[in-house]
Amino acid sequence: MRAASQRSDLDDPRTLADRAKRLIEQDSAKYLERVDNALAAARAAGQADIEMQLVYYQACAYDIQGRFEDADAAMARAHQLAAALTDLSWQAKTIGGLGGFLVAHGDSAGAIELLEKSLPMYRAANNRLGEAATFNNLGFAYLNMRGLEERAIEFFKNARQIWTEEGARPESALALDNIACAELALAARALAAAEQAYREADEQAVPRAAIDARIAFAGAATLLGLYAEAFARLEDAGRQLARNPSVVLQIEMLLGFGRLLRATDSGAEAAARLRQAEQLTIDSNLPVHRTRVLRELSAALELAGDLVGSLRAFRLYHQLAEQLRDRDAERQAQALNGRLAVERAQHAAEVERLRATWLEEQNRILAEHALEDGLTGLANRRAFDARVGDFLGRGRGGGALALIDIDHFKSINDSHSHLIGDEVLRRLGALLRAGVRDLDFAARVGGEEFALLFGGVERDRALAACERLRELVAAQPWSEISPELKVTISIGLAVVQPHEDTRDALARADQALYRAKEGGRDRVVAAAENRA
Repeated sequence: MRAASQRSDLDDPRTLADRAKRLIEQDSAKYLERVDNALAAARAAGQADIEMQLVYYQACAYDIQGRFEDADAAMARAHQLAAALTDLSWQAKTIGGLGGFLVAHGDSAGAIELLEKSLPMYRAANNRLGEAATFNNLGFAYLNMRGLEERAIEFFKNARQIWTEEGARPESALALDNIACAELALAARALAAAEQAYREADEQAVPRAAIDARIAFAGAATLLGLYAEAFARLEDAGRQLARNPSVVLQIEMLLGFGRLLRATDSGAEAAARLRQAEQLTIDSNLPVHRTRVLRELSAALELAGDLVGSLRAFRLYHQLAEQLRDRDAERQAQALNGRLAVERAQHAAEVERLRATWLEEQNRILAEHALEDGLTGLANRRAFDARVGDFLGRGRGGGALALIDIDHFKSINDSHSHLIGDEVLRRLGALLRAGVRDLDFAARVGGEEFALLFGGVERDRALAACERLRELVAAQPWSEISPELKVTISIGLAVVQPHEDTRDALARADQALYRAKEGGRDRVVAAAENRA
């Protein structure tokens, strides 16, 4: 009778949502079996808040199952529902969930952007536990970026402080373990923290946390030379994984065995475990985890005397690490583009207000004159000269203008050909079109010279926009056009002062551009304000 009652309870959408977190920790497959019917019932009853919670935990269950594309799609859907409900806490939670997935998949730059976006939402909703979880994920994101371990430790400490203050003992212990893992000098503390974490997870029947903590314990024990205890905890983890499968934790366990066996001079056994881990990373498309496995595998094969295999594994590791760095650079460029798109959207209302006053005039001028640069599709110098005076002044609160020069463009033409130089100009033109608000104006005013007009902005916002554009250009995969090609730009910015003549503003921007070149190029220099 109890089992039948439980099944009936879990068929209710609200009950399933309330029990979802514990259920997916214990049996994620069972949750996925039930959630579709519950979602249909919630939609039929118009329970958008329950639907949102069910989809959020569906994403978490997919992630545990290793169905990462399904997890991303479900979390994005949960965020849409949270936004429609204007539920700030759940908006933060779903954005943080997407960021947490990116951490796991190695996209640290994208993860940091989303996680930092969720922090002020959690604070506004007075959700301290959510804030702590975000700090913890930020710690992992920075830990994945070499050279930023100290920043990662700061975030782990922030998470631990909040969890301790809120009485979240298992999470607080795990945060201490994360700190210790980031600082190998704290291995002894990591051991104690991990033991505390898995004991409390056992008491509270949270198997994934218990498995994770046992693997962390084994890592610390290996560092301290406590090999028998490390073996025991990894074997415990293996038995629990058999009942609660998780692809990522399986890989982490095999990595733990690999390090431990290598530490005990069992190179061949270590390599065997690590090859199992590598196959899992290939099957589940987890390239970041594969780089870690390949690095350990190379060392294990060297210990086993297989120098050819060791070199092969190391080359694969190096090749994959390079690919991931290139991918991260591309995603950073996409993130910069995304921020510019957000800025454009924020000014949509302003665009509509101004459109009636200047669009008709612009169309009339374009009809009378050839005002477009044929290579880049931007406005040409004639259009810029016709526009600049009216655009920046006459009661609109001023604006800013930027002059842009491609660094060492003659060398690009000489070294890579004029055809490549033309392609660089075309791509820069496309970046300028994509990287400015509808309210702004971009033009090619000379060979490798461009100009931007920013309407109604303050100095700091114009400077930030120029800096993002500079970073965006530098981050482009220019080597796709021609091997070893690198392109950077120098920018001189001038904010037009009230009643300032446009020619004076242009002169100040030109002087700022000169200083940017003299200062080493690939930089933005803002002209001093004209106080005269």
